[in-house]
Amino acid sequence: MSYALPRYTGLRSLIFPLFAGFLCLYFCFHLLYGPRSIFAYWTLQEQMTQTQAQYDLLQQQRTALQLQVQPMRPNHMTKALLEERVRVVLGYQAPDEILVIER
Repeated sequence: MSYALPRYTGLRSLIFPLFAGFLCLYFCFHLLYGPRSIFAYWTLQEQMTQTQAQYDLLQQQRTALQLQVQPMRPNHMTKALLEERVRVVLGYQAPDEILVIER
C-alpha cells in the first residue's frame, strides 16, 4: 500500500515561489529607493560630513572671537583698552593728537 502525494500542477504549484519572489522584489526596491533607502543614507552621511566641517569652522571662529572679546569683559576692562575701542569704533580723536596714516 503506497500513498501517493498529490501532485500540484499549473498555477497552484507556483503560488509560493511567485509570492516569495514578489516579496523579495518589494523589499529590494524599498532597500534601494525611498526616504529610508541605502542611497538616502549615503546622501545623509555626505550632508552630515559637510555640516560637521562647517560646525568645526564656526567653532574655530567662535574661539577666536572669544579671545578677542575676553579683555573687554567688565572685570578685565582697562581705561586704555576702552579708549582704544572708542577711538576705533567711533572715530574719536583728542584735540592735541596728530593722526599718522601709514601705507
